[in-house]
Amino acid sequence: KGSAPPNFEDAFKPLAHLAEAVHLRAHRCIAAEFSRDFAADFCSPCRFSHFLRTFTRLARQLWASRRRARGVHAGALARLGEVRRLRDAKDAELRSSRVSLRLLEEEA
Repeated sequence: KGSAPPNFEDAFKPLAHLAEAVHLRAHRCIAAEFSRDFAADFCSPCRFSHFLRTFTRLARQLWASRRRARGVHAGALARLGEVRRLRDAKDAELRSSRVSLRLLEEEA
């Protein structure tokens, strides 16, 4: 028996806490460097939401390119296996032909 699947919300709580921590830290850094008003405008929840969406899109693109690369790699490995099997079959045919040729030479 396997363990029960994690609750959907529990699975994303660490990510939500991390995102909130990044938001608050960026807000504090900008407020310290510039002003609180500028930090409030620049680090608004709306802008941070756009940042998270952009980050999510980039992660999806990276994941898709890795998945595509793994697919190409798996295809290349499959092709390599086919070529090896063909080589082994042709080697067996060549050995058989050489044996037959030697037998014919001995008979002649």
